Amino acid sequence: MKRTHSHARIALSDGIICFDGADMSSDRWSVPLSRLAIVAEFTDPGQWGSYDWVLILIEKSGTGHAAPMYAEGIDELLTALQALMDSEMRPALASSVDFASRILWPLKLAGQPLYRILPSPQGGWFFGRLRQMWERFWGTLYYELTPEAKSLLSDGGS
Repeated sequence: MKRTHSHARIALSDGIICFDGADMSSDRWSVPLSRLAIVAEFTDPGQWGSYDWVLILIEKSGTGHAAPMYAEGIDELLTALQALMDSEMRPALASSVDFASRILWPLKLAGQPLYRILPSPQGGWFFGRLRQMWERFWGTLYYELTPEAKSLLSDGGS
């Protein structure tokens, strides 16, 4: 990937994907490959810095994890996943300036969106309009997994 986020690291070791944000203790997680249901990429123009384009890993339980696509080790991870999962792990949203998501694996859903945008919660006339202006300015979005993505979860997404 073009640049590296020097603080974040991601790696595959002994069948477990491990992420360490390095500068935030809450930004550490690990996922065994055996629990993966979905691998995807996601862009959010409302995020600044390295979290505007992320790798999304969703477990069969529905638990999701995100790592910046600029994390150290991301290229090696994608290469390893491509070999292990017999699927092309070729992210394509690097230059997206819009909200976008794209499933990389499983192969049967590759290229399809991971998320769908939901309408903003409505308030009364005044506060509803105020909220819409605020969200337009700050790029706030509400989204959920697509029905196709939900169908891959162990509970069917419910």
